[in-house]
Amino acid sequence: SFRILFHVYHLNIYNYKGTETIMSKSKTLIIFTILIQLSWAGITFSGNAALRPRFDHKTFGDYPKDGILNSSGDSYILYRGRIRMIADIGEGWFFNAKLSTNAPANYNRLGKGDKLDDSNPDGSGRSSIYFMEMFWGYHKKNTGAWVGIIPVNGINNPGLDIHYYPKLMVNIPWVLYNNNATTGFGGYYVFNNEKINWTLSIDNDVTNYEEPVGSDKISRLDNITVMVDYQFHFDDFSVKPIMLLTIADDDEATPTTAGVQVKIPGISKFSLSGNAYFTSQSNSDAPDGKYEGWLVRGKASRKIGKGTLTFWLDVAEMDWDMEDTHTFTFFWGHYLIPVYSSDFGSVTVRPTFRYLNEAVDGIMDVSLYRFEITTEIKFK
Repeated sequence: SFRILFHVYHLNIYNYKGTETIMSKSKTLIIFTILIQLSWAGITFSGNAALRPRFDHKTFGDYPKDGILNSSGDSYILYRGRIRMIADIGEGWFFNAKLSTNAPANYNRLGKGDKLDDSNPDGSGRSSIYFMEMFWGYHKKNTGAWVGIIPVNGINNPGLDIHYYPKLMVNIPWVLYNNNATTGFGGYYVFNNEKINWTLSIDNDVTNYEEPVGSDKISRLDNITVMVDYQFHFDDFSVKPIMLLTIADDDEATPTTAGVQVKIPGISKFSLSGNAYFTSQSNSDAPDGKYEGWLVRGKASRKIGKGTLTFWLDVAEMDWDMEDTHTFTFFWGHYLIPVYSSDFGSVTVRPTFRYLNEAVDGIMDVSLYRFEITTEIKFK
């Protein structure tokens, strides 16, 4: 850890005749002296960087896109870097921050980025750095709480996907577009030796009331979502019920999502788990109207050879206004290969295949085939 102290000095610049001059005017030159004091007290840094070549192949079945396109393909290379800082100041109080790019899963494309000028070539673009997480709080044996840009892990919780992204539902949209975090409050309370985890997400902050001249006061609610889960253990089984409830104004979506995660004893050295969720939005004045849907996931992983094979299958359905029914099928499979490991970090390679299909009877039948290889270095 370090502290940076700035010392500012004011110097007047003179010419050889002793006359003060810069551009014929008196100027003050400000010199910053930076003093770095090392303290190494309870602050740790870690992070990772990854490179991901990818190829996408998309088909449109019996319903060509725009009436003319049967399929499309694209190859590109993604990259990302993330740095995490954790400060422990004692007695359970802490501050956490994560820096990266506000892009899907923090990944950017080579050859893309923010350019200094629109006329510059795309290759001159660079990714900008943001606080992807920034929160502080305390954690103790039986309770904890924090506030800020807080992590909410969705890679194993597809309930977040169908609650916040009912039009996408599968292919980990919470991880991609929320970057596994939200703004608000979170914490836990230990009951019967298990944690009750809770999150209060501030989804949209609005002006709460306005009173026009000659009119009645107009009041509005901020959009908030309450999430609660609690895990039970029965010998080698674990069951985690999960509930998400959104509160918003009369013209906003207010979905309710309930589900369960189950982990069961391994079979033939496979680690097995499953998820099932149901979501419903009954406010007909919401922008997308009423809808209800469900999602079921089965997941398995096993160490094979040097690496670990992991795959899962999502099957989902969403009914919009109880008329148009969208069906989703999503498969993810990867093989994680360790390349190097030490006390200071690791290097891995992960070939991955994804398949996504979305269909509406008589309207659309879109399939995406995605092949990628992720090379990642982690340091600590």
